[in-house]
Order: sequence, then C-alpha cells, then structure tokens
Amino acid sequence: MKKYDGFTLIEVVIGLFIFSIIAGTVLPVYVSIKQERILLEQERYVHGRLIEMLSELRYDNSKPSSGSFNHNGVKFDIHLIEEDGEWEVCINWDYYGKERSKCLHQ
Repeated sequence: MKKYDGFTLIEVVIGLFIFSIIAGTVLPVYVSIKQERILLEQERYVHGRLIEMLSELRYDNSKPSSGSFNHNGVKFDIHLIEEDGEWEVCINWDYYGKERSKCLHQ
C-alpha cells in the first residue's frame, strides 16, 4: 500500500472554511479603517485651506474666491460669510453620501 503525504479533502475544506471566517471578520474592519483614514486626510486638507483663506482675509485684506474646487476627485464648496466685520469661512464636501462641513472664524 502506498503512503501519500498530501492533505485529505476534509482537511482542505476545513482550512478554507477557517480562512473564509477570518477574512470575513477582518475585511470589514480594514475597509472602515481605510475610510476613516481618507476622511482624516480630507479634514486635514480642508483645515489647511481654511487657515490659508483666513490668512488672506486677515493680512492681505483680499477676499478669497467663493465657489468650489476639486481635490483628489472630491468636490469641495467654499462659503464666505461676513457678519459685523467678522469672517466665517466654511468648506462643505460629500463623503460617501454624508455631507461634511468644516468652518473657521476670523
């Protein structure tokens, strides 16, 4: 009788089953971490742009342009509001179907 050194079919099936359970639990966590990282990068970029725009208002006495701009395939909308000589600069954008907004005041 020959002796085989391979795996039996049941061992392979059990191994694939265990692998699929692990992959099924790890993959959603990985996707949510990646989405959170993208959101943090967008918020960091928006915060930098807001500081830039407020600096223009404060030191150059020039009004930054309103409107919108694209960065990494995402559309950002700029809103400037002046109340009693104080400026509020807001940037809105869409992140996976949710409206995000960040504002800074002078």
